[in-house]
Amino acid sequence: MTSTQQEEIGAALDAIDAGYARLRAACSDTVGNAFRVKVAERLETQCRINRGQMYRFFGELAEPPDGPDDPALPAGAVISKLLWKRLRITTGDVKARMKTAVRIRPRRTLTGQELEPELAHLAAAVESGHVGHDHIKAVCEAMDALPSAVPEHIKERAERVLVRHAKDQDSKFVVVVGREIAEQLNPDGDFDEKDRARMSGIRMGRQRADGMSHISGWVDPEGRAYLEAAEAAVRPGRHLPDGSVEEVQLDTRSAPQRLHDALKLGLKAGIASGISGNIVGCPSPSSSRRR
Repeated sequence: MTSTQQEEIGAALDAIDAGYARLRAACSDTVGNAFRVKVAERLETQCRINRGQMYRFFGELAEPPDGPDDPALPAGAVISKLLWKRLRITTGDVKARMKTAVRIRPRRTLTGQELEPELAHLAAAVESGHVGHDHIKAVCEAMDALPSAVPEHIKERAERVLVRHAKDQDSKFVVVVGREIAEQLNPDGDFDEKDRARMSGIRMGRQRADGMSHISGWVDPEGRAYLEAAEAAVRPGRHLPDGSVEEVQLDTRSAPQRLHDALKLGLKAGIASGISGNIVGCPSPSSSRRR
C-alpha cells in the first residue's frame, strides 16, 4: 500500500514537473495581454494549491497518520532540521508552516479518529486555491483576536464571513473585516486574563553585528503600567544615557529612545535589587555594594 501511494504521488509530481517544462519552453511573445492576465490568474491559483499541498504534508509530518517511525529516515533524524536543510528555508519558516498546517489540516483523536480542521472553512479555501498566504494570515489573526468567551458557533460564523471575503478581496480588506467583526462581537473590548495570557509575549531577534537587537510583541496591562511608570521617570531631561540623574535642559532623545532608556533603567534597577535572585552573568547585589 505504501509503495502504491508513493508511486501515485510521485507520478503526479512528475506530471506537474513535465507540465512546467512545457510551459517554460512555450513562446508567449504574441499571446496578448488579455491572455497574459488569464495565465497570471491560473498561475496564482496553482501556486496557492501547491501551498495547500505543502501544508498537507507539513501537517502529516507534525502528526504522521502512519506513526513517527520510518526506517527510511536517518537514525535520530529531527524532522524540522531535515526540512530546514532540504527546503533551504529558515527554521522560523518551518515552525510557521507547521503552526498553520495544524490549524487547517484534519486532526485526529488519541484513538485515531479523524476530525475536521480547527478552521474548516479556511482549510477548504486553501485546498481549492482560492486564498493565498496573506489571506491565511489575515483570517488566523482575526480569529485569534476574538475573546475566548465568544461561543464556538459564533466563531464558526465569523470564520465563514472572513473566508468568503478572502475569496473575493485582498488580504488588507480581510484585515478590515476582521476588525469590524471583533468590534461587533466585543464592542466593549472585554477580555479576560486567559485572553491576555494567550496574546502576551515578547520576541527578541538575533543580535546584529553592531550589537543592536530588534524586539516586538505584546505586553499585558500590568506590564504596560510598569513601562509607563518607568517612562515617566525618564521624562525629557532626566536619566540620560550617560548616567546623569539631574534634570538638564537639553535632551535630544526621541520618545522611542526615552522609552528604550526607561526599559533599560527599570530592568537594571530590578536586577540590582536582588528580587530576582542571583542571575548568571550579572554581579550579585551584595558584590555591587561592596565595590
